[in-house]
Amino acid sequence: MAFTDEDKEWHNSILIMITKMLNMKMKPVIVYNRELFDSYEPKSIFNVNEIWGECIDDTGLIWLNGGLHNKPKTLTLNTIIHECLHIKNPDWSEDRVRDTADNIIPIQ
Repeated sequence: MAFTDEDKEWHNSILIMITKMLNMKMKPVIVYNRELFDSYEPKSIFNVNEIWGECIDDTGLIWLNGGLHNKPKTLTLNTIIHECLHIKNPDWSEDRVRDTADNIIPIQ
């Protein structure tokens, strides 16, 4: 099932809050169409069915996996924070980004 318009509105409200909280200079944009996302970045090495989100740190583009629709909202929130941290801190390791996001919004 795809995200509803209400989901998308919530995502964008959360994104605004996170960019302010992290004092981000770049204002990220969320996209839901994987083909559109892939047109901006070469295909990733990840199986997109196995990841919740991905970003292009130099453009601020964030893709969210539609599978998040059926998951707890905390996972979506953690994913958006995680991708924003990649954008704000492109030199951070994946472990550091994951640990920081998990400290902000823990997921189980």
